[in-house]
Amino acid sequence: MQALAFRNEVPLELLKVTALGTKEENLIEETGKRLACFAQSLNIPFSFKTAMVTHMKDIDENMFEMEDGEVVVIYSYLVLCHLVGQPDCLEALIRVLKK
Repeated sequence: MQALAFRNEVPLELLKVTALGTKEENLIEETGKRLACFAQSLNIPFSFKTAMVTHMKDIDENMFEMEDGEVVVIYSYLVLCHLVGQPDCLEALIRVLKK
């Protein structure tokens, strides 16, 4: 966030984060609150949403509020490496990303 706050080339209109989880929604929401406070301290327009699924194969593009021209970044330190062994889950994620 700090790098986004201090870049000068293109101003950041809105940083949207959608956290995808399978359990512990309250912990995800608390993380969202901390991120929102940090974004506010850097004067970054920020939006946080939680999307919960029973299983990663249930991921659907309607869970994400994506607009044309938006840049999408996925950061998943622990989840993506496990999806390699679950082709149905990995295919669901890739299908959402393509749209």
